[in-house]
Amino acid sequence: MARWRTLHEIGIVMVLMREHGEQLAERYIAHRAVEAKAGMDQYALCYERLGYEELDQSECREIEDAYEHAINTYGKDFRGPYGWAAGFVNKGPRGIGLAELEAAAGRSLMASHYRLASYNVHAGPHALFFRLGLMGEEGLLAGASNAGLTEPGQNTAITFTLISVQLVGDCINFDRLVVMKIMLKLRNEIPLAFARADRKLQADHARYS
Repeated sequence: MARWRTLHEIGIVMVLMREHGEQLAERYIAHRAVEAKAGMDQYALCYERLGYEELDQSECREIEDAYEHAINTYGKDFRGPYGWAAGFVNKGPRGIGLAELEAAAGRSLMASHYRLASYNVHAGPHALFFRLGLMGEEGLLAGASNAGLTEPGQNTAITFTLISVQLVGDCINFDRLVVMKIMLKLRNEIPLAFARADRKLQADHARYS
């Protein structure tokens, strides 16, 4: 589910790039300067206590210059974590976050799945008591499990198909159209197959536990 979480983010970016084209793609790449500046500032706060070397001053100047150039080129909103999407995505109450990107890409319906995928990635209290791989409400998960694969399986099928379609773009021919039709058919069949397997697993668990 954590791997699908990343795939979901990639799919959102690809949809937005496909919709807005080269102009947004250039902003996305240019936003690397903002991330580099944030990383440099964070490093400056802790490198001494970690026993690391100070960053080379010429390298710091290059990062600062690239950051200033990016902000002067794209505006103050470019400073945010998703500043590359400023002007292309509507702002929310706290600016542009993943929820705003999801809405702009038409992927808001997967927001609850994304939250579900985040529980065991972050150190929140819910992660102590929730595991997709557990059979039942209680217990600890030790090692791998063949339970809890329905959500990550179906989500991966949906998002992977979306990404594949974005990659094809306008380069459509008969062969690619056939492949895309097959992928759509598989996308629809995969969730049902995972659900059947899960029902059988639950039944077996109830029978032998």
